[in-house]
Amino acid sequence: MHTFRIRRVTTTAAVAAALATAFVVMLVTMIMAAGTGPAQAAPQPTPTGQQSGSAPGQESDCVGLVVDSGTQPVVSTCVPVSAGLTGQQLLTDAGHKLTFDKNGFICQIDNVPATCTSDNTHYWAYFHRAPGAADDAWEYSQKGAAEYTVHPGETDGWAYQDNTQRQPEAVPYPTLRQAAATASATPTESTQPASAEAGTDDGGANWTLWVVVLLVLVLVGGTAARTIRRRRNG
Repeated sequence: MHTFRIRRVTTTAAVAAALATAFVVMLVTMIMAAGTGPAQAAPQPTPTGQQSGSAPGQESDCVGLVVDSGTQPVVSTCVPVSAGLTGQQLLTDAGHKLTFDKNGFICQIDNVPATCTSDNTHYWAYFHRAPGAADDAWEYSQKGAAEYTVHPGETDGWAYQDNTQRQPEAVPYPTLRQAAATASATPTESTQPASAEAGTDDGGANWTLWVVVLLVLVLVGGTAARTIRRRRNG
């Protein structure tokens, strides 16, 4: 009887030790898995420079542009200024398509008019608006677009004259800056795999955790069972 009691106590201690070991392994595994969270997207850079919508002509870093064909929606923006930027380069930098006649003058902007022809009553008129001027304070350009150098804070305007006398639409300069800032701040479509997008979690870490825990429990349980059998047989 005395020997049987010693064996029983020893077997109970072995089982308790095995369960404690399994608990410790499971706890360590969970702690390690908790440190692996879902992938986070890289922070987007914050736009620098003056806030759009500021007072016209104050520390402006772009020149406005208004293209008014009279038949299509008005296209307007604000283009960053570089040294020696001309009115013609301003158009191309803003993405407009230009066509020139045999004399080198702009006869079409974005395929308006339908043919590259011009006369005294059918042509693209070129205007300027000084920094801080009223929205409709357009002045007819005294130079061609290839010779005129633009300045920060002012606005270039183009209006097609179809047997009429018209100025470009009076789009406020702050509106031009706001449109340009909004366009430049629009994030591009991510090319990362879906599993790398911010906030996504395909559950891979959880499945790995439970598989490891299950394997540990099976191994510990098998070891404990063999120990008990050996103790009983002994």
